[in-house]
Amino acid sequence: MFSAGYNRVNTFTSALSFNGFNPKSSIISSLYDPDGDFDIPFQTYLENKNGYTPIQKNVQQQGNVRESGSIGTWAFSGAIDIEKDFSFGLTINLINGTYKYVRNYTERDVK
Repeated sequence: MFSAGYNRVNTFTSALSFNGFNPKSSIISSLYDPDGDFDIPFQTYLENKNGYTPIQKNVQQQGNVRESGSIGTWAFSGAIDIEKDFSFGLTINLINGTYKYVRNYTERDVK
């Protein structure tokens, strides 16, 4: 006897978006890193070598997050009767899936 089956274990589907004016803060200062190679605002000319940026507040912020994918399990089973009232069976489960996470964030100085 032989059987096969598929079970979707989880589905990743979500979306989030926002858009608004922030009069109090900008994301630029939170991206600062003391190591200049990893300091994103410095690498993109948004701050000087001391970590100062003139863009500190009054910015329009917009973001989009999209998540997609799924995880599934394939099962393959087989069994044989060895003797009367005694059988041997085996199942092999294979897990597969995909996952994608995309986050876009923009910030503009509208003033």
